[in-house]
Amino acid sequence: MPKNSHLHVVLETDFLLMLKKEAKERSISVSELCRIKLQKTLQLDRIEFKIDKLLKNGTK
Repeated sequence: MPKNSHLHVVLETDFLLMLKKEAKERSISVSELCRIKLQKTLQLDRIEFKIDKLLKNGTK
C-alpha cells in the first residue's frame, strides 16, 4: 500500500523506548511497528463495530 500521509505524534519517553525495544526485537523500524499497531487497532475497531451492530439488531 502506498504511503501518502505524514503523521506527527508526541510520545512519552518511556513509551518511545518500549516501541524502540520491540522494533529492535522484530528487526523492523519504529515507524513500521507503528503502522502494524495502527492496522491492528483499526481491525479491532471494525470487529467491535460489527459486534455492536449485531447486538443492536438482535435486541429489536
